[in-house]
Amino acid sequence: MIKKTLTAVLLCIGVVVGMNGGVRAAEADRVTKTQLSKAADIEAANLQQLAQALGASYHASTRTIKLQSNITLTSEVLLETSKSLTIDMNGKKISGGSIRIDNSSKATIVITGKGAFKDCGITKYGAGKLSLEGDIVYKNEKERAMRLFEGTTVIRDGRFYGKETSILWSDFDWECDDSYLYIKGGTFHGDIELSNNATYLYDGTIGGKINMYSGSLYMKGGTVKKGIVTSYNDEKVSDILTNKKVSYLDRINTLVITNELDEVVIILGLTIS
Repeated sequence: MIKKTLTAVLLCIGVVVGMNGGVRAAEADRVTKTQLSKAADIEAANLQQLAQALGASYHASTRTIKLQSNITLTSEVLLETSKSLTIDMNGKKISGGSIRIDNSSKATIVITGKGAFKDCGITKYGAGKLSLEGDIVYKNEKERAMRLFEGTTVIRDGRFYGKETSILWSDFDWECDDSYLYIKGGTFHGDIELSNNATYLYDGTIGGKINMYSGSLYMKGGTVKKGIVTSYNDEKVSDILTNKKVSYLDRINTLVITNELDEVVIILGLTIS
């Protein structure tokens, strides 16, 4: 809706300026501001509707949607925004359905507080950032708990469970912008799959293995309990990264793994069990 509004505004400006120069341009400027104001009103109304769909309240001054009670969804809920937004779980639980996030490059979405997503898959699109914070359980007994197709996702905390062995998939969709994943905390009870541009692991525990299909993996810390597997030969990157603790010491203190050319490069200082 916002994109259509802005397109109409730009067409309006082109016609007006062509008709009568600066005077018309000034009038067009006033029209533009009016249209942008209306677009902002539309987004605010949409966020109010989103809050209602989640059984939550919307605080416009802080751009925060705060859950007020547990809720069960029966369909997909679209979270689309061009500005930053916070989802405060407030100790509540969202069950069923699914949530599709689609945020622009200047819009960071933060999911925080204490709470749970039960059988509610989260899918991430849009060039903006998604930040997962707080003691939140992401548990899906039907499919993966989370699919990340576009933009940057930062996981700072949380507990992740899924029916499938793979509980999180960070992918690169050729029809979308780039996809990056930063893991700075959290516990993953299963495998994660990586076919994005790059993943950065600083902390956190991955109870299963990391399956790499494309992109690069940069590791400065964290625990990977069942090793790292490449897509080319389905073999672990190295036996020394599996079933025992090992530490490499290097001046840049980073493990770099890439399988784009079926190569593995280890540079680092890291402990993997």
